[in-house]
Amino acid sequence: MAVTVAITVMTGAAILVGCSSEDDGSDTQRFCADVAANAAAIVTPPLTEDDVDSTLDLYRDLADAAPITIEDEMRDLLLNVETASTVVPEDPESVQRTVAVAFATERSAVAVRNWVLTNCGVDLGPVATIAPQDPAATTTLAPDISTTLVTVVPPPTVPPATVPTATPVAEVPTTTLPAEVPPPDVPPATGAAG
Repeated sequence: MAVTVAITVMTGAAILVGCSSEDDGSDTQRFCADVAANAAAIVTPPLTEDDVDSTLDLYRDLADAAPITIEDEMRDLLLNVETASTVVPEDPESVQRTVAVAFATERSAVAVRNWVLTNCGVDLGPVATIAPQDPAATTTLAPDISTTLVTVVPPPTVPPATVPTATPVAEVPTTTLPAEVPPPDVPPATGAAG
């Protein structure tokens, strides 16, 4: 069950990438076609070990085919799915690592989802995130205390810095020294005259 939850977070965060005229047309078209053909598999969490293997294969293929503009983000999503596939539900460190990778790749998931929608015309739905990334395209999940080992704490609200207005400074009296100060009068040295 915890594997399914982790894979669900990972799959939700791993929404795919797509096609654009700015990349090589054949790669972009192939990628967009792959995304469109596999949209259901992309957004559906794997439930069995075979499903996990199929999901890994799909994400590897998509990462290899991803256009340059989203290649890095797609590789992030592949890492996310690969990490989720290794989670050991009884091992808190394993679960923590999976959640940390999911959190670290959220921005990539949102970027890929938006890029696919814009450039491929494929709507993969909202991206489930731990922290808000893009309010129009994400669904923030509230932590489930019974299964989640990570507490998500929002950053503190810091009021914007205010710049104080200039306050007049009282005039300070100054003394101007002459450019050349004459040497002090020094009496001639006394010595034996010769």
